[in-house]
Amino acid sequence: MGRLAMLFLMLSLFANPEFRKRAQPYASFALDPAYEWLTRSRVGEIARALNAEKSRGHDIPSSAKLPEFLTRHFGGADAAVDAWGTRYFYARDTWMLRVGSAGPDRAPHTEDDILSPPLHAGGI
Repeated sequence: MGRLAMLFLMLSLFANPEFRKRAQPYASFALDPAYEWLTRSRVGEIARALNAEKSRGHDIPSSAKLPEFLTRHFGGADAAVDAWGTRYFYARDTWMLRVGSAGPDRAPHTEDDILSPPLHAGGI
């Protein structure tokens, strides 16, 4: 019975953003690993979608247009934010462009960021 209750709680947290927001301060130690797994998966999906867009001959969206692209491509108002409620962003170094999530600290360009594989789509 305890496992069923835990499963119901986890499903509720993922399915109900309002409940997740209220539970976050009390359950972050347990939720962060699941959020990280979900976010790693999502940044990979976003990178594949952007690469597919480029392979079809379209330009990938600018940083300002990324949320609109994500909402249109993945649907839903929360498509442009990670599991912690922070917007996805582009992370660029000299030769590579990646999609990033700010991670648990909710601050982009820090050590805990979650980054996609490099995009095959050139500059933005």
